[in-house]
This record gives sequence, C-alpha cells and structure tokens, in this order.
Amino acid sequence: MKFFGMFLCGVLGFLVFVLLVAVILLGFGFRCGMVQSSSMVPSINVGDIIIWACGAEIECGDVVVYRENGRLIAHRVVEVSDKWLVVRGDSERSGLSVISEIDLYGKVVKWCSELKLIEILLVGAIASGVMIATVHLLCVRRGGSKA
Repeated sequence: MKFFGMFLCGVLGFLVFVLLVAVILLGFGFRCGMVQSSSMVPSINVGDIIIWACGAEIECGDVVVYRENGRLIAHRVVEVSDKWLVVRGDSERSGLSVISEIDLYGKVVKWCSELKLIEILLVGAIASGVMIATVHLLCVRRGGSKA
C-alpha cells in the first residue's frame, strides 16, 4: 500500500510539474516546438526543442520562427527592415528568404536537445513527487498520532 501511495505521489508530482511549466510558458507569451529539418545545423539540430518568445524585439543574428507555406520554420536573421526580415538557415544548403512581420511568430530564446528536455522534466517530476510524498507522509503521521 505504501508503494502505491508513493507511486501515486510521483505521478501526481510529474503532472503538477508539467502543468506548471506549460502555464508559465504559455502565460508569459512563450511557445515551443521540435526542429524537424537540418537547415540550422550545426547550431540547432534535428530533434532539438526550441522555445520562442512572441513579440520580442528582433535584431540581426537572432533566430526567429516564422510561417512559410503552412510550416513553421526557424532561421537566423541576416537583415532587418521596418517591413520585412531577411532570414537564412545556418546550413550551407540554406538559401535566403524574405518574410513579413505578419508571418513572424517570435524570437527563439532557448533550445536544447530532446534528451536534455527529458532529463529536465524527470528531475522536476522527481522533485515534485518527493515534495508531495513528504507532505503526504507528514499528514499521515499527524493523522495517525491523533487516533
């Protein structure tokens, strides 16, 4: 029975942690996605997770996310104008694209490998589970001492 309670606390901790991360990201204008092409190699690899800020100020050298032909693309800004941006992937095969502000989704503020993200989520979930289990055990002990 204790194992089930600890397992339940771990699962609850994981769900609380993931929900908290999602609320923080979405509530403060951040979005995330997984890179599916090699246009930004060697800086950003296929399978990396990127986080972008909506409405951030864009400068040359920033990596931005934009929509082109129905797909979200992350490329580096090489020129900035009042009405458009010129972007290009870091890969040698990547060509230049001109995008308008309407197609711009935001500025990439962080990226990490998928494995690193899983590690971060697991550590956060374990920490949350330990906190919930500790509170649960303290409440059970208090309740048990009153009887």
